[in-house]
Amino acid sequence: TGVQTCALPISQLEQYQGSIASLRQGILACEGELRTVSSPAYTARDRDRALAEQSVDLASLETSVTCVEETLQQLSDEQLSGQLAVVKFTMVTLEKLEEEARALELRIAGEQGAAVDRQTLAANLTSCRTRLVTLNTQAQASKSRLESYMVERKKRVIEIKRYQSLLIDLEQWLGEAQSTISSEIRLTSAKVVRDQIRASETLEADLRTRSGQLDHLLKEVECLNSYTDVQPLVQEMMGNLGCLGEVICEAQQCLAKRLQTLQDALRDMVIGYPEGTDLEKVLGLAVPDRKSVV
Repeated sequence: TGVQTCALPISQLEQYQGSIASLRQGILACEGELRTVSSPAYTARDRDRALAEQSVDLASLETSVTCVEETLQQLSDEQLSGQLAVVKFTMVTLEKLEEEARALELRIAGEQGAAVDRQTLAANLTSCRTRLVTLNTQAQASKSRLESYMVERKKRVIEIKRYQSLLIDLEQWLGEAQSTISSEIRLTSAKVVRDQIRASETLEADLRTRSGQLDHLLKEVECLNSYTDVQPLVQEMMGNLGCLGEVICEAQQCLAKRLQTLQDALRDMVIGYPEGTDLEKVLGLAVPDRKSVV
């Protein structure tokens, strides 16, 4: 019995010793892991990796900023509505890039890496944000310029439409004038001839006035020829005005011949009458033997 009593504590002791040994191994393993995690080499690798990630993010940000710069440099005064849409989209992109820059700035400030590396990243980020501010200013200026340009372009288009309306009115009037000029000359009496002479003289004065209006209109249209946005419309109108000017010139020549014919006919009617003859009464009579002259 004494042997058994002594053996029981020895058995328990061996169990305790095994548990202690197992616990010691677990502690040693944990200590090893802690030493690995807290070692300077591990910390450096971790921090280097974090700084490398920040560098990649910064490089991506700089690439995006460069793309925005190229987009703004390619803007022109052609296709204004499309250009304005590009500028507005660019401004939204700049806002997003600025948000990314602020977030990246906070991440760099929170890193515990080498001071030199953090300072380099911070300096590059500052330069990038400066570019963002500059680009945003350029985008705002481009937006204002394009909006102002579109307003001015609208005014020019309205002005051209007004010129087109004047041109149509002038064409219609000239068509009526040509119809009058080409109408048959009536030589039935001196009174009829005089009426036609007065009508021709009035038409001749109107043609001079219209010709002056045409010259003035042509000069006004020529002033818009330097604007590329309406240049095709301006050139087309200048061509139409030039053709109309030729038609007016031909009409003036035809009218001059008509007027000369009427004056010659009237002169033939009045020559040979005695002095004191009531020409109004005599020449007011019909002249049936005279043929009409076209």
